[in-house]
Amino acid sequence: MVFIRAQNIKRDSSGRITGGTASAVRSERVSTDSGSSSRQKVVERLGKVLFLSENGRSGIFRSPTRGLVSYSADTGAFGHVSEDDPRIAGAARPDRPFQPQENAVHKVFGDAYLLLGFLKECGMLQVLRETFRDDSDYERMLCHLLFSILRDGGNIKCDDFTAKSFASLLFPDIDPETLRNDYGFYSLLGDTGLRADFFVAFAGMMRKKDRGFGRACYADTVSLSKGCAEDSPIRNIVYHSVDEMRKDISRVALILDEKSGLPLIFYCVPQYEPTPDDIFSVIDDASMGLDIEVGTLALDELYASEDLFTRFHRGAEMKVICPMPDKDGYPYRDLYQKLQKKISLRRDDFFGTEGLCFGHRCDVEIFGAKQYAYVYVNRMKALSGFTDYFSRHTEEFHKLSDEEAGWIQVKSGYSVLISNIRTTPEDLLDRYFSRAEPDRELKSGRDCLSEMPYKNWDDLTVRGKMLSDIIVSDVRHFLNEKLKGTALSLSDAIGRTQSLICSEESAGTVAVDAPSEQVRKIYDIFGIILPQQLDLKKFTDGVMHP
Repeated sequence: MVFIRAQNIKRDSSGRITGGTASAVRSERVSTDSGSSSRQKVVERLGKVLFLSENGRSGIFRSPTRGLVSYSADTGAFGHVSEDDPRIAGAARPDRPFQPQENAVHKVFGDAYLLLGFLKECGMLQVLRETFRDDSDYERMLCHLLFSILRDGGNIKCDDFTAKSFASLLFPDIDPETLRNDYGFYSLLGDTGLRADFFVAFAGMMRKKDRGFGRACYADTVSLSKGCAEDSPIRNIVYHSVDEMRKDISRVALILDEKSGLPLIFYCVPQYEPTPDDIFSVIDDASMGLDIEVGTLALDELYASEDLFTRFHRGAEMKVICPMPDKDGYPYRDLYQKLQKKISLRRDDFFGTEGLCFGHRCDVEIFGAKQYAYVYVNRMKALSGFTDYFSRHTEEFHKLSDEEAGWIQVKSGYSVLISNIRTTPEDLLDRYFSRAEPDRELKSGRDCLSEMPYKNWDDLTVRGKMLSDIIVSDVRHFLNEKLKGTALSLSDAIGRTQSLICSEESAGTVAVDAPSEQVRKIYDIFGIILPQQLDLKKFTDGVMHP
């Protein structure tokens, strides 16, 4: 039940109200250990009382967010009131009531204010400030970050998003139109020194929360043109600007914290004829700059070599997982022949992240070094591939030997991982493909490439785009962690807070509309207090100097 709670009401000799404030309050029953009790919760602060009905259920108020309004607790409705309303004739009025101007420009407030508050609380705002020492660069980074997170998959461009956002009031020196084709921004992020500054600051922030951050890491290699998901921005960069890109940056090595999966740093490494030394140079560089320890290498097929497997055999201190190539020197098909009967019996099947899989561990010797070979058949991929083959080669299939026919039926889903780790096939598969999680985080900016002409992508801007996507993925990770245990998704939280609007007064004060109950709950989850009005300069100073 909602009622009006009036406080410090003052009246003149004629009974007219001359002072006092009021709030709309809801009375709720809450369960306790001893039974239940009543609790009062403020729905909205109504502001200065100008008139109250005899039963106290309705009145006229000068609200800090709505201006001069009427309110009824019976209906929960607000209404427009004229300054010459006879019910408030002679009521005391401030010299300058806080009321948005009729021609005030309204901005989307709830999402940007929440995110900026969260960035400060979790430490990311300080990290970005340490990274971007120039005020203009820092402001531009925040504009792009707010856009990347809060557009929530929409087709809106960065300039249009910023123009309608509360962010445009914070950074008036940033022309929103310059944010769409922001070639200079991505070039800035592509600088090696800036990248190092960010990851040093980020690692420092994380170690304040977890001293073990970075003490157990793994190195992962991703082919920019092959190893990323179909809608990954990195994949799109390659496919849309392959003519402009040099071959020597079409592969990226990431070093990630094993516990959180968060990237500690990334490097561009040679695409053609890569060697384990390429990875070790990355590890050595990262270890010296960030004080990290890499214990596992999760490599892709191009790194499979005699050098790799003789160096990392069973018993080696560093752990390695790498796909076995189908070429001379490797028992790729031999293992299928050896396990053909087991594959058909399905007794070694398990449910993995990609559905039903066969999995079996074998002892093998590769280039004279003892290893474990983990043989897999993804049943769904195998069936799909065979169905496609059979529809086009039915007669040819019926002429095959039993062994060849069996191979055709599993070929599309067949794979082998080589490792010096002794574990179950299911566990090793999880370990290897958990490496894809950071890749999927990079998809958060999947449509950002439309912001700049493809012809402008070069080595520097590609590196800058990678860093931008990693920063976005870090922030999304922290936001999702905060929402764990709630019924809300990040998309839900963003969408609902975007309903909260503000308007700026000429004096630099921002009036915030009354939030809905849904918005209040989201702010409560993040522990951020919603203002009714905001001193724009004071808040901006807090953002610029966290």
